[in-house]
Amino acid sequence: MANKENQEFIINSDVGNSFETEDEILNYKPVIEWEEPANEFLENNDGVPLTTDIDTLKTRTQGIIDGYNRVAKLAIDVQKQVDARVQTLGGLDIQLNPTIDAAVIDAIKRRFPTKDPNKITYSMYKQALNCLQQNAISPPAITPQDIQNAKNNPTKTDFGGIGNKPGDNRAEVASPANAMKPVDLNKFQKKAILKAFKLMEGLVSDNANDKVKKHEKKYKHEPSVGGGKP
Repeated sequence: MANKENQEFIINSDVGNSFETEDEILNYKPVIEWEEPANEFLENNDGVPLTTDIDTLKTRTQGIIDGYNRVAKLAIDVQKQVDARVQTLGGLDIQLNPTIDAAVIDAIKRRFPTKDPNKITYSMYKQALNCLQQNAISPPAITPQDIQNAKNNPTKTDFGGIGNKPGDNRAEVASPANAMKPVDLNKFQKKAILKAFKLMEGLVSDNANDKVKKHEKKYKHEPSVGGGKP
């Protein structure tokens, strides 16, 4: 980059100045090197010792279970408070936009065919949530059969899906959080095409009937006798 003092034309009062400082900033490259931490940070850092005492493990496990139970009870109490609040307000309706929320409106028409599809009421929300919970996949649990299988095969190591085929451990396939089954797009498209045809069938039939009536009115056809030509 040329210096300003070497420029042929003078620009305002910049005579004598250069771009060396700016050029150093633009082309600055930091030097990053590994520096070993001081010994004081490495002392007495052995981690948390693993406990093999069965009573300690049972106590810790029971504490986790009790914690989840407290969370479940808290969720129930919060739900009751929300229900009471909505009832005090006289209901809670969410208005939908037919253009932006077209997919949601179609889902409401399928799930609540007698309701107004352009809004979601609190009652509809509770029913949909209950339906989702009822169809949810059960969480993993240890059954008596699992215990018996472990006794029969103490060397079993393929836990957690290790023995599954490649691709079967993907979250969208094996996760218990996926309560809703995926949509079969090919089947869905076939049904959608048939539904669209049925919606148009009446228009096509009426149009055809009108043309037939106009044709019969304009041209008088005599019934054929003996199977001959009319």
